[in-house]
Amino acid sequence: MTKEGDALDRLQKLLNESSQLTSMSDRPALKRDVSQLHESSLRLRRQISTQKPQKEKAVSLLAAKGFDVSKMSKLLEPLKRLKPAAEHPLEPIWETDVEGYLKHQYQSIILSAIEEAKSQTTQDFHEKFRLEMEQDWSNVKPQFSETLGHKIWRPQSSTPGGGERTEHREAQLVQPSAYRALEPTMAAYAGAVVELNRTRIAREPCAVMSLFKVGCTSIDDKDPRRKQLLDCWQLLECMAQRNAPQQEYCERTFQADYLSGSQALQQQFVYGAKQFLEEQYLRIVKQFVHQRPVQAAPGGDPSVTETVLAYLRAKHPRGWPDQWDLDARGDPIWALLYYCIRCGRLKEAHRLAEERAGRQFVAFLEHYSKTCSPDYAQRQITTPASTWEKIRAEYYNARQRSQDPFKHALYAIIGRCDTKNSFPNVAGTIQDFMWLKLTQIKLGEFDQGDYTLQDLQHSLYKTWGPSWFNAQGNSPLVFFQVLLMSQQFERAIQYLISTERYNVEAVHVAAALHYYGALRQLDSSEKKWADKLFHEDEEAQVPAAINVRNLLELYVRVFANSNPAEAVHYLFLLREPEERRRSICELVLFTREYDLLLGAALEDGSHQNGVVDELLPDEVPRIALAVADRLVHYGGRYADAARLYFLAGTVEAYAKVLMVLNNQMRLVMTQQSEERNAIEATARDYYGRFNSVRFRQRSIFHALEAASEQHRATARAFHQMLVLMHFFGLYFQRRYGDALAQIRNLDILPLDHETLSQKVEGFVTLAECVRANFSDVLLVTMDVLYQLFNGAQQQQVGGGAGARQQLQESARSLVTFAGMIQPHQFHMSGDTHARLVKMQVYMND
Repeated sequence: MTKEGDALDRLQKLLNESSQLTSMSDRPALKRDVSQLHESSLRLRRQISTQKPQKEKAVSLLAAKGFDVSKMSKLLEPLKRLKPAAEHPLEPIWETDVEGYLKHQYQSIILSAIEEAKSQTTQDFHEKFRLEMEQDWSNVKPQFSETLGHKIWRPQSSTPGGGERTEHREAQLVQPSAYRALEPTMAAYAGAVVELNRTRIAREPCAVMSLFKVGCTSIDDKDPRRKQLLDCWQLLECMAQRNAPQQEYCERTFQADYLSGSQALQQQFVYGAKQFLEEQYLRIVKQFVHQRPVQAAPGGDPSVTETVLAYLRAKHPRGWPDQWDLDARGDPIWALLYYCIRCGRLKEAHRLAEERAGRQFVAFLEHYSKTCSPDYAQRQITTPASTWEKIRAEYYNARQRSQDPFKHALYAIIGRCDTKNSFPNVAGTIQDFMWLKLTQIKLGEFDQGDYTLQDLQHSLYKTWGPSWFNAQGNSPLVFFQVLLMSQQFERAIQYLISTERYNVEAVHVAAALHYYGALRQLDSSEKKWADKLFHEDEEAQVPAAINVRNLLELYVRVFANSNPAEAVHYLFLLREPEERRRSICELVLFTREYDLLLGAALEDGSHQNGVVDELLPDEVPRIALAVADRLVHYGGRYADAARLYFLAGTVEAYAKVLMVLNNQMRLVMTQQSEERNAIEATARDYYGRFNSVRFRQRSIFHALEAASEQHRATARAFHQMLVLMHFFGLYFQRRYGDALAQIRNLDILPLDHETLSQKVEGFVTLAECVRANFSDVLLVTMDVLYQLFNGAQQQQVGGGAGARQQLQESARSLVTFAGMIQPHQFHMSGDTHARLVKMQVYMND
């Protein structure tokens, strides 16, 4: 038999034996005959024979370049063992085994998904855990800070965006670590607030904007913020005070008109803002000329026209631009007219126009001068429609006939047309831009034009937003001024707070506008606004509003502990009595400076004034009552509560003093501690005051007894509690005879059989504070009787059988009394009754 035949026989034998083996895999069996297996083995042999010389050739080539294949193979071997079995099966998958291949891929996908889910779950768990920890700390931190004497506040605020809906975010008005004494700027503003309140109490007018400018004096002259802040206050001064008589600098001067959207008030504010920009620009022109005398060549004429001409020469030392129109003298007439009007000098512009600009433009300028008066809208000056049409027609003709940008801008200003054009060649700064827009606003229903104040407000806040006016983010006061000029006071304050750099100024701007009534406010008494600082809903057409109470409360918390008097002055700025009272109550509770803020009631009945007495003398009793009620409600400050109730000085307050003391004595009556001694001493002190201090020509105790049955019962309970405190004190000192005398004088227990029924009936009338420790009163009284009956101190009540019989009768009466008290009147434990009976039995002969 040939070798090939032997091989076939052996393969056939192996095939037969292998078919008898039990399969250890769930894969389907491969059914192949001997010839198929033979062909496969030959194919594998040919592949090996072709790969071997190629591998050897590769090794030789790599070795020639200094690469050790065997060494690198050993280094890579551990990596081969790290390959997951799911991705690389231990046994090869035949190309024809589609079912096995799909099963392998299915298992690989499942294992990969499981591993990915585990990893993501672990990551989500840690992230969730971190967020929960931060949330828990945020919730606990205010309580923890309050325990240490501070509080952290996080009011809501929002930041405007260009064309996007306003979103609210949490922002801190002050940093938590900023609880401190008044800094120089804050101290300067606080002094201004104190002066403002002095004028309010005296009912005198006050120019608040001018007064608050003092806050800028504490800033270094070299600090650029000083000038910017001073400009802000001067802007508000021009808008609110410049065009109003002195007698109108009173509270709520603008409130009715501002809330109703009065066009007359809007015109006053627009005129004030323009006036500020014009005076500011005139100072810039003069300073520019002064700094460049050679180029400007001002000459000896100090008029505004010559100053403007010198300014133009300094700006264009090489000659006038080609597109400018020149007059007969070779001067740029339209540029001169524009800058005269830009500087607010209409008379000089009118005189210059009469000399050089022509009769038609003079007529147009006269019309414009009338519309620039502060009471234009109020006087209802009507300009014929034909005049407006001529001006606008001339504007469009000028655009075609002339290239001078100043001429175009002048006609657009006078005719209030082409409002979408910002004239960048003329208005090159934000101040120029704002002046141009303010001059083009329609001033009232009698005015022509289609560009309203609301259009300007929307463009500034929504279309452009802070990113356009403060692109670098380092000059928030620029956009703040823009919002003020466009009468968006609430948004201006909210924006300045959101920058976190000018919180102090934002608070005082809000206080100044609040004084004049030029601020929409949230009603802090409503629960939905309790924690909000700013709210606006454009979709629901709800205008922006500020929660002034929250704003002032947040600010004063910064320095309330170190300067509580100044803090009260800030809260006094609130006008609504209930709102102001609640805020001052919160401040008193926060600082615990009761005597400084509310004053003190002295032992002789006189009153020592506090800060609130100077501001709200009639409100001190109500504030003291409210603070004391809070102290009692939250517990732990009963001595302060009693002192404040006594300070309130009303019958109801005096009754609450006794109620607080009764409750405290109830809690410590049966204890032997320093706290008990202190409470008893306080109660006796007030007992002396209530007897000595005169209230309505009589003592306080007599006033309470005459006021009502309830107050009379409270006073009676206070006397009984004092006696019981003394009774237990004597018992603790083992002065049993004196203790028995006290309980006899109290006359609430039957110590003889004749008074038993009377005392059972009188038990119902006892106050709750007296009945609270009644079980202990019975047990201690029985123990006193037992000690006197069976101890060394019987001589305190006299010796002999008569005294012992009297003590026995008292003990029997106590036991009977305890058994006659109904369960619905007083619940006495069975152990108490058993102990009473036991001691009474011991006293039997």
